[in-house]
This record gives sequence, structure tokens and C-alpha cells, in this order.
Amino acid sequence: MTGILMIAGIVIGAAHVMGGLVGYADFSGNGDLGNIAESAGYLYHDNASRFLGGIFLGVGLGFAYCLYELESKIQLFYFLLLCIFIGGVARIVGWIELGLVEATIAATVIELVFPPIMIILQRKTHPIQ
Repeated sequence: MTGILMIAGIVIGAAHVMGGLVGYADFSGNGDLGNIAESAGYLYHDNASRFLGGIFLGVGLGFAYCLYELESKIQLFYFLLLCIFIGGVARIVGWIELGLVEATIAATVIELVFPPIMIILQRKTHPIQ
């Protein structure tokens, strides 16, 4: 399962870094963003998207690092899972403040449910001594 997190982080992060807002929208299937490139805030939001994509890419690379000898890197693994969980909580805050974005429901469920499941599975297979 750590491999899935690694691949998702690397692929999604790289899509954001390389494509910015418009490229990621095409990659994710969220369709045409219209004339967003002509809007006043486009450069800022594109830059922020690429930055956050870089962080996501880094999380994916962190999971890749944890893939081998997980037991010796368990604190990093838990921290990366916490980062993903916090991202899901941040989406919920956005929904509360601005309204539900249906295109993000599946990602939010994964971000809030998957980290605790990973911790439970890891602890069952490798109990803390």
C-alpha cells in the first residue's frame, strides 16, 4: 500500500509541477478551465498550484524512501500520513467556508480514511515493542 501512496504522490505532484493549473485540469479530467489564463490572479494561482504540486511530489518521494526498511523509518511514514490527513481536513474547511466541491469528494475521503487505515494495518503487522 505504501507503493500506491508513492506512485500517486509522484504522478499527481509531477502533473501539478509540470502542467500548472491548466495542465493538471487536463490530466485529472476536470475539463477546460476556460479563459483562466486571462484572469488577473492566474499567475499567482498557477504558481501556488505548482508549489503545492512540488510538496505533493516530495511526499510521494518520502513514501518511496520509506518503502524499504519501513520499520526503521516509521516516524517519517506516520508524519507523511499525517500530512495527507491534514490536507483532507483543509479541504473540509474549504467546503465549510466556500461550499462543497463535488470533484474533490473522492480525494477527501481517501485523505481522511486511508491514513488511519494504513496506521492500523502497519501496527497489526508490526506491533510496537
